[in-house]
Amino acid sequence: MGFVEGASASSSATAAPAPLKKALSRSISFQLIDDESLVDKAAAVAKAEPVIPELPYFVLGSFSLLITNNSLVYQLNQANIVGTHVRYTVKQFNSWRNKTKPWFQLAQLNTSWQLPKAVSDLFPMISVEECVDAKCEFWIKATRQHPNILLDLEVRWPNPSFDALKDPQLKDEKFIALFWANGGNPFQFIDNEFVWSDSGTDSLLKDFKVPPTFDIVPCIGPEAPFALTLYDYQLRTLAWMQGIEDAEPSLFYASNLIPMAEEDGEDDDLFMDLSTFEFGTKDTQHFRNRNVKSGIIADKPGVGKTITTLALCHTRPFDNPSYLHKTNPENGRFLSKAVCLLVPNNIAHQWESEIRKCLGETVSILQIKGKQEYSQTSLATVLESDFIILSYQFLTNGAYKGAKSHGRDLANYGKKFDFANSPSDCKEFCESRVGDFAFTWVHFHRIVCDEFHEVTDKAHGIREQVRAMSADYLWGLTGTPRFEDPQTVAKFAGFLNIEPWICPDVESFRFIQHRVRRNEPEVTFPPPIYQVQKVTQTPMERAFYQSCLRNLSIVELLKLCNHYQIGNQAVLGATIQAMTIEKVTELVQQNRINQMEDLDKKVETATKAIKATEKEKIEEREKAQESDAKMAKLPAKLKSLDDRITRLRAEIVGLKAERAPIQAQFTYFQNFVDTYLSRKGNMECNICMEEDVKTEIGILPCGHAFCWECAEDVVKVHSKCPNCRVELQGREVMRVLPPAVEEEVKEALEAADQAEEGDKLDPDMFGSKIREMVNYLRNEMKASDEARFIVFIQFADLADLVSGALNTYGIATARLKKGWQDREKALRLFRAGLTKPVGHVASAAEPEGPTVTEESNAVEVEGSVVEFPVLQAGDKGKRKADFIDEDVSKKPAKIRKVEAKKVEKPVKILMLSARDSVSGLNLTEATHCIVLHPFHSDIDEYAIASEKQGVARVLRNGQTKTVKIVRFYVENTVEAQIHLTRVQIHGENQVE
Repeated sequence: MGFVEGASASSSATAAPAPLKKALSRSISFQLIDDESLVDKAAAVAKAEPVIPELPYFVLGSFSLLITNNSLVYQLNQANIVGTHVRYTVKQFNSWRNKTKPWFQLAQLNTSWQLPKAVSDLFPMISVEECVDAKCEFWIKATRQHPNILLDLEVRWPNPSFDALKDPQLKDEKFIALFWANGGNPFQFIDNEFVWSDSGTDSLLKDFKVPPTFDIVPCIGPEAPFALTLYDYQLRTLAWMQGIEDAEPSLFYASNLIPMAEEDGEDDDLFMDLSTFEFGTKDTQHFRNRNVKSGIIADKPGVGKTITTLALCHTRPFDNPSYLHKTNPENGRFLSKAVCLLVPNNIAHQWESEIRKCLGETVSILQIKGKQEYSQTSLATVLESDFIILSYQFLTNGAYKGAKSHGRDLANYGKKFDFANSPSDCKEFCESRVGDFAFTWVHFHRIVCDEFHEVTDKAHGIREQVRAMSADYLWGLTGTPRFEDPQTVAKFAGFLNIEPWICPDVESFRFIQHRVRRNEPEVTFPPPIYQVQKVTQTPMERAFYQSCLRNLSIVELLKLCNHYQIGNQAVLGATIQAMTIEKVTELVQQNRINQMEDLDKKVETATKAIKATEKEKIEEREKAQESDAKMAKLPAKLKSLDDRITRLRAEIVGLKAERAPIQAQFTYFQNFVDTYLSRKGNMECNICMEEDVKTEIGILPCGHAFCWECAEDVVKVHSKCPNCRVELQGREVMRVLPPAVEEEVKEALEAADQAEEGDKLDPDMFGSKIREMVNYLRNEMKASDEARFIVFIQFADLADLVSGALNTYGIATARLKKGWQDREKALRLFRAGLTKPVGHVASAAEPEGPTVTEESNAVEVEGSVVEFPVLQAGDKGKRKADFIDEDVSKKPAKIRKVEAKKVEKPVKILMLSARDSVSGLNLTEATHCIVLHPFHSDIDEYAIASEKQGVARVLRNGQTKTVKIVRFYVENTVEAQIHLTRVQIHGENQVE
């Protein structure tokens, strides 16, 4: 593939502009001779239509990329492609690494300039191998947009005939397929993102809004025995779901079948199959069979997706009375009338509660979350149940038949049975398989995947099994749809058993438009009270935080704001045992000393190596005098030695640069310690000679501390630290509370500890943030015995430390982070002791929030009030489900007495971390939701969604109380910066 000779902008012929007609002058007055004659004359001399010459090519689409790299902008300016289209060919050649890559090569007569960056860095869509021999052409043009350049790549089909593009032999041509996937219209990519144009609106996938159901006519509500009444938006969603399962023609959608509506609207039913380039209508049997009867409901959290789904199950029941003991003719699996609900184990009980609330005892429900339930269940029961609630986590349980790939295939079992033709064989086999079957052997009536946004992040075994399961209809439920790129959308579509897409960039939009719906109605609950609790660090905490700014990430700084110990695990180890700030700072300072000593040793080693190399150079010069042969080799040897010296000197520079910030951190904090702790916490100002500063103090950028007035004057007047003479250069002075405030806090907490009969705790053990939260909790609990608190934390290690701190203060907490049995126990303890059960409504179990990592260990309930058995290492896989005996009267008196004692004092604080799989929980019992710190993520929307996930546990339909949403943040830290943004985005009123 060489250059294209003579290719230039002139190859794209364009029509010359027609000469402007002379403008007619208008007189002030004129005489109309004959109207009719003028009309006849105009008809006789009809204007000729302008002739538009046919171009010698057909534009398939274009790519636009803004180049901001200065070097690349310069080289593009030198390429003579500014302002005109020039053809490029994708050529194969060996790079300097001897790796073959597709590159763009300019096709011009007078230059061999090549783009200096690989195509994969500029246009990833062109970087694939099949583009090297593509039949289409690539024409590129640069447009100056000072100081940048806009690079436009036009993909052309070198044939003016539109019909030529319909040739089935072209179906493997990537850009022709992309052209047809876009409805037979030229595609457009901007900054390598596909632009979706529909109804006159251009959208990128990341900005594309999931459509609501406003355009759907609401259906009739479900009849008795369905006990709940649906809202209007739920009836619209229900009508949409019914239409998809009923194959309503207006809701037709199939992968790789592209609608080809003509401008006159006569062929609205015409579709093109991208896999074959076959054209047909959606009434064609082949096309109709490919209609997708699956979808995703992505309503916002807490508005009733669960109830809408159950209404679908009730209004579209299984209607094959003779199904039992038969197999599906298409896949050979046993037919079941059941709706299989795949859910996280922590909300399985909520699903059963909602089913009973809607349908009472008219349906049979099978719940499988662990080995014991599975071992007591037969395959025949699975076929005959109305609802099966199946935990995602159980799919990888070693006791489950389908946990291994061999067990998922029915063909590997029952080979002596004739399943396809003998119902008696089916019955015998299914009844004999008790605790020894796979759900992939069954073809369900309907599968519903709750927490659908989490499916792609689950373990590989779970993902594979969800994909392998089969049903007439498949639905996903999520409160936070993740559709940021085509690959993610394609993964979700794959879980719905949708045919793989040929053009994911386009099909992502079509899938969302046709098979995803999201409603965001106003949720009815009493307006919450928003509170903000600002935390002021002690001088020691402030100085320590400031000394860590240079070497900690945002996440580590956030942890440091909550407890100085958590942000320094690299130094302190993984233990969560609490240490005083003095102990923490001592260890951190020692670690800094060790780092500097290690770097000094490396500098010393490199310096010795330089001296040794210099000596070696002298020796080589002396040896070269011995013969001409050695003299000839001398320049090469000297160059090698000089290169070594250059490398060593660069290494020394790097080591010193690495040491400098560590030295600065060490010196800063040591200066503060020398002043602040020189008199055991009694602050002495070396300027005004005040021996015990009671007012606010100021910490200079060098770390030395003085009373606030003196520190402020030093910066304004002298611009140098009076202790170390460091230039201050107008930098800010940190203003912090004096030591006396610390003592007051300590005394107040000790008094509170005594009043609560809790263990005394050194307030320096946990830091200012936790101390303030403890004070807040105690005050609120005194105000109402029915107060219940959700404490939402992003980091699991911080949640562990906070739980331990509250426990030390005598406040029992419950954690949701491990096995499903203990999760349910923790929730029961949290709900215990309330005078009136909280009513659950249509929105009780809803999935929402960003991706959450599941944990499979055992849950702990903090505090001495309740103790649960701990699963030992040797007990793995042997623990059975712990069922609750509702008939307490049957238990021995001693057991009843112990259990009564256990629930004597309810657990009022429920700790939730973002890793605890909290999405879907209905916690309307809570009166307070405490967001202990602003959440952080590289994608800010995910952090906000994660915070909303915790708040949505409490603020949802069915909440009848006025809830307090409380946000804590530490002043003058990274938390304060993030908090301000969070409040603006959430639209919450700040209550100081």
